Amino acid sequence: GFIPDTGFARVLADNRAVGRMAAGYFLERRFGRLLFVSSARHRFEHDRWAGFRAAAEAHKPVPRCGWYTLEAGRWIDGDGERAMTHDALSQMLRAADEPIGVFAASDRPGMEMADRCRTLGLGVPERVAILGCDNNMYLCDSCEPPLSSVMLPGEKLGHEAAKLLHAMMDGSPPPREALLLPPVGIQTRPSTDITAIADRPIADALSLMRQRATESLNVVDLAEAVHMDRRTFYRHFKRAVGRTPLQELYRLRVDLARQRLVATNASVYSIALDCGFPDADVFTRRFREHTGMTPSAYRRKMAV
Repeated sequence: GFIPDTGFARVLADNRAVGRMAAGYFLERRFGRLLFVSSARHRFEHDRWAGFRAAAEAHKPVPRCGWYTLEAGRWIDGDGERAMTHDALSQMLRAADEPIGVFAASDRPGMEMADRCRTLGLGVPERVAILGCDNNMYLCDSCEPPLSSVMLPGEKLGHEAAKLLHAMMDGSPPPREALLLPPVGIQTRPSTDITAIADRPIADALSLMRQRATESLNVVDLAEAVHMDRRTFYRHFKRAVGRTPLQELYRLRVDLARQRLVATNASVYSIALDCGFPDADVFTRRFREHTGMTPSAYRRKMAV
């Protein structure tokens, strides 16, 4: 994936889809300013930036968005490319009047951004929320705070590569185009545990929902947790998020179930219960509403 046009058969993560998923993650949390950072400018980093930027530009309102390379000090946005010193980047981060969502092309530059923010006295995730990619548990868990990360379909990449190699050994010609597999999901850790919503009680409620999505939460519980009455909380939540509290809770549970369907061999029934659904029928109905397919069909499409 670092070198294009090698002539080799290739099975790769769909890096544009990775970028789109990362942008969607921040946009769902109402971030109005996004930053993509990378160590260099490899081909896969260009593709992740392209997907990230395209998803941002398709959103209304369009968030401010740019790409910064940590090694070369280059800045790229809609106006083209220009040099930017590390000091200028630090000043930009300090001067931001709203939380910034940072997507790092891989986990290591994500760790570097967390270190930079700590040096500058910028709280992560309060001022700068950082999302890495590759979900390297050793890097993510040793980051301060632990780093959220996009999960790539590592096992399925190996499975599809073995299947392709077997076909080639039987005489099939290598495919001209790379086989691209979409990312599995996002492992959320403390580095992104924030929502960029001005209504602080609603932002706190969303954080609580993400932490306890699989538990038996209801609107009354959430309203009490942020010291609001039920009707006021419901009205403020719908206005800030664009969904009712119950709709948001189901969305969080379905996202968690999607990850488990791909990453584990657990039964649909056990995943339903683990993700907070009362039974497999309710789970299947809610899952179909959000994804357009049943859990079993989703697993067949995405998992090994």
